[in-house]
Amino acid sequence: MKTTNPKTNKAETLDVHVTGKYKSFEDFLDKNKPLIYGGVVDSFKQLLTTRKREIKFVVNASLLLDKNDVMDWKTEFQLSKKEPEILIDHIMPYFEDIEDYEKCSEILNLYKSLTKNKK
Repeated sequence: MKTTNPKTNKAETLDVHVTGKYKSFEDFLDKNKPLIYGGVVDSFKQLLTTRKREIKFVVNASLLLDKNDVMDWKTEFQLSKKEPEILIDHIMPYFEDIEDYEKCSEILNLYKSLTKNKK
């Protein structure tokens, strides 16, 4: 879900909501890395189509852990057009590890688009 406020100069927001049953918080992260990292990629794509310089990517999760413990978790990624290196340094290695080379190519092309006018 994308939310914008055209009357302010605030960053756009891309939200993802995750619910499910997991063995642990680490289990949640392992199973949802493609969703979370893909959301970072999608956020940078969104920056290419807007005049905004920043976008906020928010992950909200409600986790049902073993022993029926409920854990609510929220994290925000404040992503900027000035920092596309995040894609190469942090996101692409994950997709290389899982051998998703189509996503790696997409990330590389996105990075090039974001940095083509940088010197």
